Amino acid sequence: MILYGDLHGNCNGALDLITPDALVKKYGEAVLKQKYLVILGDGGFLWKNSPYCARGGELLKAFDAMPWKTICVAGNHKNFEDIYDEDNLTTVDGQPFYQISDKVFYFKRYGSYTLENKKLLVLGGAASIDRAMRQEGVSWFPEECLSPDEQRDIVKNLCGSYDAVLAHTLPQSIARIHLNGSPLFHDDNSIFFEKLQQIISFNYWFYGHFHNNDEIITGTRKYEVLYFNTILY
Repeated sequence: MILYGDLHGNCNGALDLITPDALVKKYGEAVLKQKYLVILGDGGFLWKNSPYCARGGELLKAFDAMPWKTICVAGNHKNFEDIYDEDNLTTVDGQPFYQISDKVFYFKRYGSYTLENKKLLVLGGAASIDRAMRQEGVSWFPEECLSPDEQRDIVKNLCGSYDAVLAHTLPQSIARIHLNGSPLFHDDNSIFFEKLQQIISFNYWFYGHFHNNDEIITGTRKYEVLYFNTILY
């Protein structure tokens, strides 16, 4: 599968790096055999008041023309109401997704999945540091962080061991390393993920949100953030 960071509805030409032509140039023709492109949050699809990002808009048409399915992790800048409408709920290979166009899907906000024979824990959401500049229900959504009930449900249904975590943000202790000791913005997800990572086994934690590219290795675990960059996993 191909992993990519925040898209933000093709902000600053983010789409240009994940077209088939761009990925063939980077990885060779074999990349066209990939089944999935995974966006690690803030895809920007169905963004309110944006015809470009709407159903039938140019953004979704571009993704529907690609040879793979695109699957998004829930970010914080996300139109939760329209994306997570029960009418969008479908199954692909026996697993639940929210389908918003022919080839574009969202994982559930959280849960265990298996793609390409890899066991994955999906953890969506994060806190918006720019919340004060946004309008509730239009550009900011209170569902951006997992609720206490959702957190309890995650713990209850854990499988214990995973190949990778696909998330939008990361555990609090790793965030401190990522930010080189800078003060942390309060993020309920990051606090919860700190506790969660202590009770599961995983090799990789892939995330977006921070708008840079970096990797942090602690013991046998690797945390990797992507922004305007792709990797094959």
